[in-house]
Amino acid sequence: MTMNNLVNFLTNILVIIVPILHGFEGVELPKVERSLTKNGFHRELTTKITFGKSLFKNFSNCDVMVLELLPPGAYIDPFQLRTLREFGGPRFICDPVDVEQPEYLASSLNVSLYTSALTDDMDDLMTSVTIPIHLRYHRPSSSVEYTLVSIPKPLLLLSCTAKDYTGAVIGEEDLSCTSATLIKCRWTMVEYLIDDDDDDIKVTVPVGQTSHTILVVVGTILMTVAGSFIILLKTLKFKHGIKEKVS
Repeated sequence: MTMNNLVNFLTNILVIIVPILHGFEGVELPKVERSLTKNGFHRELTTKITFGKSLFKNFSNCDVMVLELLPPGAYIDPFQLRTLREFGGPRFICDPVDVEQPEYLASSLNVSLYTSALTDDMDDLMTSVTIPIHLRYHRPSSSVEYTLVSIPKPLLLLSCTAKDYTGAVIGEEDLSCTSATLIKCRWTMVEYLIDDDDDDIKVTVPVGQTSHTILVVVGTILMTVAGSFIILLKTLKFKHGIKEKVS
C-alpha cells in the first residue's frame, strides 16, 4: 500500500469513527496543541502532544509518530530536515519533494515525523516535534490579492511493544519502525482532542497580480542588465590593475 493510499484509507476511517467516539462521555483522550510561528513564506510548525498516564500500562515501550498531510500550497525541504537532524532535529520520512514547483503544479505531501521520547511531567506524558514549513507561490490573479492555505490536523500513531495503550484507537497499519529502516512495525492510529476551535491551521498567502506583469518584466530586465554591466566594469578594472602591476 502506497503512502497516499494509506493516508486516504486512514482519513476515511477517521471521518467515520471520530463522531462515534465523541458520542461517549468520560473517554480520556490525548491532547494535541498546534502552533505556526515566524512570518512570510517560511514558517515553523510545532505539534505538542500530551497523554494522561492512565492511558498507558507502560509508556516506556511506546514510540509516537505524527503523520502530517500537507496541501499543495505547503511543503517541507527534505535536505533542510536532514541537516537539522544532525543537530537534534526530528527523524522523518516523506514523499519526493520538488521545492521549486508553484502551488498549482504541486501535489499534496505526506510527512511521517518520529517524535522525541515521551517525558514524564507529573500526571502527564509529553512529547513534541517542530519542523520548518514553506509556502508555495500561487498562480498570478487579476482579482485575488490573498488566498488561504489550510494545513489539516495530523494523524497520531503509536507503536508499542505490547498492548500498553488503553485509550481509544481507530485502526492499525504496518509502517516503518524508524526513519532509518525499511523494517515494518505495527502502528496504532489513536483518537485525540485538538486544542483549537478549528482543526485546520490557516495561513494567508499573497498572490501575484497579473496587472503587474509588465512592471515585473521590465524591472527584471533592467536589474539584469545593470548587474551584468557592473560585473563587466569590475572585471575590466581588475584586469587593468593586474596589467599595471606586471608592467
